[in-house]
Amino acid sequence: MNEFSREKIEEELNKILDEQKVPNVLICGQTGAGKSSVINFVFEADVAEVGEAAERCSEGIHYYPHDTVNIYDSEGYEIDNDKHPFAEYKRLVFDEFLMSHKNVQEQDAVHLIWYTVSGAGKRFTDTDGELIGKIKQAGFHIAVLITKIDELDETELNDMVTSVQGVVSTNVIFNLSRKADKNPTIAAFCDWDKLLNWSYEALPEVCRSYFVESLKTGLKEKREEAEKFIGKLKPVAIGIAVFVPVIDAIVLTPLWVAMIQHILKLYGVKKAEKKLINELVKKLLVSMLEKLISGALLEIIPIFGPAASGKLAGKLTGQIGTSLSTYCYDECLDSINSTVNINSIERYMKSADFRDRIKKGLDKPDAYTA
Repeated sequence: MNEFSREKIEEELNKILDEQKVPNVLICGQTGAGKSSVINFVFEADVAEVGEAAERCSEGIHYYPHDTVNIYDSEGYEIDNDKHPFAEYKRLVFDEFLMSHKNVQEQDAVHLIWYTVSGAGKRFTDTDGELIGKIKQAGFHIAVLITKIDELDETELNDMVTSVQGVVSTNVIFNLSRKADKNPTIAAFCDWDKLLNWSYEALPEVCRSYFVESLKTGLKEKREEAEKFIGKLKPVAIGIAVFVPVIDAIVLTPLWVAMIQHILKLYGVKKAEKKLINELVKKLLVSMLEKLISGALLEIIPIFGPAASGKLAGKLTGQIGTSLSTYCYDECLDSINSTVNINSIERYMKSADFRDRIKKGLDKPDAYTA
């Protein structure tokens, strides 16, 4: 492979990947409000298994670092309990912890706050309202999670929501129950997907990719992040192919390996090792593409030169990435556990469907002559 292309690809990839930051999420609220249940329901197992990984970052706050999301978990408070009084809890969470994380560098900021309120208590307390109001006024992105809604009837739930609306707007109130995945009636009242979408939108752009990678679900957000990443790599492919003709498809192998690996990680494919993806790309993709880039396209590139080669490389990169992301999305939708695995990916990349999707995008030679 041309050394210029290899170095350029690595340089551009590092630039794109270095922009990404791990989000920091604080989850807080009363003792027994279901903080651990929320973590277990939302995040992948390796994130949710936080018990032994805790670091006490400040009094009353435990820190669980991870490659894709950092979780800060408060110890909680109990009403009318001198051991865990609310006044002390408010001081530890707001005055000591949150205020020390304002006006700091991006990687140290608290990007999201999930404040849990237990539906089992059947009421929203003034103490919760006071702390939530302070956090909101301080400018943090805070969502109120009404948990255990399976223990409320519809009237009780509506009353709790109305009480919370006195402190925050409706769009940051989310009704949740862990029983949603097994009970369609309860699921109809739950806002798990809305919580993930709000969180995704509230995060800084640089934190979104890691966040969706950490999620069990959030397919809409995973597909959106995949498309953004593909969009960032297309100009890189164009720039390389202007200098090194894309007719030799192996030139772009490192770029496609990185793209495929990133897409698979977003969709929860844990065994997407670089070596394995590299073998798949070389064995399946490159040989297939070298056959596809023929005929009319081979006639066009010598006539129109580097510009046509660049446009073809950009279009190929987009077709490969989008086709794979669409497949992962559809597979996760059809899967009970919202997952896809490396074996099914390999089968798909060998299939006529994958080849036809890419070929379809290359069947308009005039697209490369503008």
